Amino acid sequence: VAKRRQRAGRLVGELHGRAILDEAAVRDIRASDEPKSVLATRYGVARQTVQSILSGRSWGHVLD
Repeated sequence: VAKRRQRAGRLVGELHGRAILDEAAVRDIRASDEPKSVLATRYGVARQTVQSILSGRSWGHVLD
């Protein structure tokens, strides 16, 4: 997996120092058909974070 950066050298995804998720977790979230609240609790993030991943608003650089 290539290391990726956004514009102006900003780190994205798990390369960001405060990232809670990694690419494997994002793929698992996208592949799951469990409720968002269950996924959020399992991965220690907010339900809205799971929604953003599923809609492609965040972690869009991760390919399925």
